[in-house]
Amino acid sequence: MRVALLGNYREDRQESMLSFESCLLVRLPSHGVEVSSIYPRCRLGSVGGGSMPNKWLAYLDKYLLFRSALRRADGQYDLIHVMDHSSAMYCLALRRSKVLVTCHDMLAVRGAFEGLPGLERSFLGKLQQRWIVSGLRAADHVACVSEFTHRDVLRITGLTEDRTTLVLNSLYKPMEPLPQEKTKVLLDRLGVPRDRPFLLNVSSGLHRKNRPWLLRLASALRKAGQSFPIVIAGAGLSDQLRELATKLGIEADIFSVERPSDEELQALYSGAFFFLFPSLFEGFGLPIIEAQSCGCPVITSDREPMREVAAGSCPLIDPGDPEGSIATVLEAFRDRERWAEAAKRNAPRFHPDRMVREYVELYQRLVTT
Repeated sequence: MRVALLGNYREDRQESMLSFESCLLVRLPSHGVEVSSIYPRCRLGSVGGGSMPNKWLAYLDKYLLFRSALRRADGQYDLIHVMDHSSAMYCLALRRSKVLVTCHDMLAVRGAFEGLPGLERSFLGKLQQRWIVSGLRAADHVACVSEFTHRDVLRITGLTEDRTTLVLNSLYKPMEPLPQEKTKVLLDRLGVPRDRPFLLNVSSGLHRKNRPWLLRLASALRKAGQSFPIVIAGAGLSDQLRELATKLGIEADIFSVERPSDEELQALYSGAFFFLFPSLFEGFGLPIIEAQSCGCPVITSDREPMREVAAGSCPLIDPGDPEGSIATVLEAFRDRERWAEAAKRNAPRFHPDRMVREYVELYQRLVTT
């Protein structure tokens, strides 16, 4: 069986999508799949220099110049697997190969047409999201990474259930607890305090990641006589977030680790007292599984799909009410060992071998029908 993985424009630096593609590229051959990777090349997007592509010229790379490569690929493979639903519009140009799209979330579509807070779109943005939905409808099949996303796809696209499949997400890269000494060395290098237990969050600066909740929780903990450093890893802290920390009088307790390496991320998960994930909405919630795979207990939002991913292995909080969550958080702190054990039991559900096996079964079903 010959399969092409249709990946994202590399210069967009969408790390999670690149990791998903890499995970499949590495593991599919052991299942007898002859796999290749195709993706839009950066030709015009680099004009003018700079570290990031020119947005409008990059669109020409993706949606005009890439069409010739799509035409060449169409019919050469038994199946073309589009890695990211945001590239679903390519399905409209594919006629001879079976086409599968993995949908990671419908949040941008909901932002465009349902006013999801923080994800509102301009007129052109709405056109792009409509194009994506048309592409999903044109695909032979859509795989969804969570039941929550699956329900959104069915509701928004009108696809029938027989044209969709739930393939629960997995870790894309190995994640496991680091040895204690190595963890100490890496945390020291990152400037993370080790004189007392720290709380960890890994996130971008997007509105839905709900970073202000972390600061308000830190303030509520201090008022309750509990002082914990909070390490926020990923994107740097915004000026507004720093101003809020100063206003709450907790700036000394907030530490930023920008763009940690995979090994540094493992050290953060391995060394944290708890991982906090108060997201407002997600398509899946991969950091929950990353933390649990490193033995770190997790506190997350009492919303889908976080409940689905946690499956009873995490205390659940109201992401809209940090002060009201304090009792749940303090109770979880007192029962850390229980939640650490629950994390270890939940994490194996998301091993990449399971995900890849389910994709291979789906490939076989699609190419034989």
